[in-house]
Amino acid sequence: METALDAVRRSPGDGPVLGVLGGMGPLATADFLRKLVERTPARRDQDHIPALTFSANFVPDRTAFLLGSGPDPFPALVASARYLRDCGAAMLAMPCNTAHYWHARLAGEVDIPFVSMVQATLKAIGEVAPTGPVGLLATTGTVSSGIYAQPLADVGRTCLALSEELQAEVMSGIGLVKAGQIAAGAAKFAMAERDLADRGAQAIILGCTEIPVALDAAAGLGPARIDTLLCLADAVVDRSQR
Repeated sequence: METALDAVRRSPGDGPVLGVLGGMGPLATADFLRKLVERTPARRDQDHIPALTFSANFVPDRTAFLLGSGPDPFPALVASARYLRDCGAAMLAMPCNTAHYWHARLAGEVDIPFVSMVQATLKAIGEVAPTGPVGLLATTGTVSSGIYAQPLADVGRTCLALSEELQAEVMSGIGLVKAGQIAAGAAKFAMAERDLADRGAQAIILGCTEIPVALDAAAGLGPARIDTLLCLADAVVDRSQR
C-alpha cells in the first residue's frame, strides 16, 4: 500500500515539492504560507505548489548566538533541512531573515535548491527603488550579521541602521508579535520606520518575518516597504514554474 511519503516523493503537480523550514517564528511561517498561496497563479487546488512545512521551533535563538550569548543554531538548522529533504522536498525555503546568516552553509549541506530570501529581497529593492539609501527594520542579529548591509554596500548603496534605542524598540515589537500582540508590535515598528523615512530611506526592508505580519507592505510613509515574506514567496513561485 502506498504511503503518504510515497505520494509526496512522486512530486504531485507540475512543480517540485517545497520544503518550508519554518517555526522561526510560527506566526511568520503561517503568514508566508498564506502569501505563497496568494502569489501562486492558480485556478484549482492542483495548480498550487505542493509543500511540506516543518515548524522547527526548537532552533536556538539566532540573534542570541550572533550577539555571543546563546548556542549555535546551525546543527538544528541542518537537521531540519535534511529532514525536509528526506521527506521528499525537492526545493527549500526558510521564512526567517536572521537564519539566512547560515543560508550558504545550509545550502551546502543539502543537494537540492535552497531559495534565498535575502537575494529575492535585494532583487525587489533594485526594481522598486534602484537608487538612494535603504532602511532596515530587523532583529539585532540580522543587523549585526550584515546580510543586507554588505551586499548593498557592494553596489554603492547605504543601509540605514537604527539608534540603539530604536533598535531596542524594534526587538520589543518583534517579541510582542511572537506573543500574539500584533497591534502593539506594529506601533513599535512604525516609530522606527518614521526615523528611517526622515533620514531619506527610499525603501525600507521589513527584515524580520514578524514585521510584515504587523505592517501592511502596501501602506507606509512614502518609502517602499519591502516585505521579505512576499519576496520569498515570489522567488519560490518563479523557481517552481521554471
